[in-house]
Amino acid sequence: MSQPLPKYATAARFERSTVDMAGDRPILERSDLVLACAHVLHTNGQSTQETVQAAERLGTQLGLRATMIAHWEELELRAADGTGSQVSFERGSPTGMNMGRVASAMFAIENCAAGRPPIGAALENIKTIAHAPPAPTWLFTLAAAARVLLRWRRPSACTI
Repeated sequence: MSQPLPKYATAARFERSTVDMAGDRPILERSDLVLACAHVLHTNGQSTQETVQAAERLGTQLGLRATMIAHWEELELRAADGTGSQVSFERGSPTGMNMGRVASAMFAIENCAAGRPPIGAALENIKTIAHAPPAPTWLFTLAAAARVLLRWRRPSACTI
């Protein structure tokens, strides 16, 4: 059963997969991808636990022993492989809410874990997702008003 792609996700086919190419890529490039994915999740409303799990799972798929540490104002990634280790930081606080970006980023992470796009293409995709425009305010207002009206018009379960 196939599911529709999130708005900013890509489903291109590539000759070599992310997982196949992971050993060929420097630790810095792989850790940049993991940190960029975590940053999108962290700053757009994903829970801290889900962000850490997704980042560490992606790191493992890319051949890294990755530890993600989420602070309020920044993310810290400690990554290591057979060639060395890398500690990276990214500033950003979880003050925004854009679940469209979160859904697209999670889909992109799943694609990377499944070995679909090369690392460079995956990083470009995450950058595109990070800069995707938020949903219009009028649409959010309309959805919130519809929810209030539906709750107000619904008969009470308790009747006397």
